[in-house]
Amino acid sequence: MTAINRPDRPDFDDGDARLIEVLGNQAAIAIENADLFARVEQMAHLDVLTGINNRRRFFSLAHDHVQQAIAHGENVAALFLDVDHFKHVNDTYGHAVGDQVLTILAQRIQSGLRQTDIFGRYGGEEFVVLLPGVTDQQAYATAERLRRRIEEKPVTLDARQISVTISVGVASLGAGLADLPALISAADSALYLSKQQGRNRTSLWAGAGRQWFGPPGVSFAPRRAESAAIAPVSPSI
Repeated sequence: MTAINRPDRPDFDDGDARLIEVLGNQAAIAIENADLFARVEQMAHLDVLTGINNRRRFFSLAHDHVQQAIAHGENVAALFLDVDHFKHVNDTYGHAVGDQVLTILAQRIQSGLRQTDIFGRYGGEEFVVLLPGVTDQQAYATAERLRRRIEEKPVTLDARQISVTISVGVASLGAGLADLPALISAADSALYLSKQQGRNRTSLWAGAGRQWFGPPGVSFAPRRAESAAIAPVSPSI
């Protein structure tokens, strides 16, 4: 091969041609294997149904962002979303249609997020979003925008319009939330408030005094074994 640029280079014989063919085949196999590995790795990170980040990938990416936010004193918030009465969708239209509904909802939510946001399927009809660089009030506004986005446009499948709504819980880092598990847990608890108060709404875990931004003037029970004082407070946005 090194003789190619020599003025007195010899002619290639059949052995050289076979060698070039072998090297070419090996290079093609290496490229194909690298491409296959990249695709398998991507599939391991994505939810099979919706094509968004799966739970493991979400937490891996979100953990890095939260650690960075803590180190630099930056804002970060989380949304916990749940499709309301999704069992009714499955029971009425079948699980195949239910899967299509989830996929379409995931696409709508993702299209309403920034490229810097991290979106994943938590499990079943539950989704999670990490919002880097936003305050709790900004996160609340984002959640409300997404909620209205779903509420105002029914899912159309085979000429059928299926009305779907979501409930959302919001929490932001700080105020007793010092890491990703605590942040997600607080957003999950805020989601529970939204569902308990009738669904199709957003609640914000405010942290200070264990208060909630949610529907005003309505009493509710804390989630699971929560024992601290909790009171509904109307959001100021």
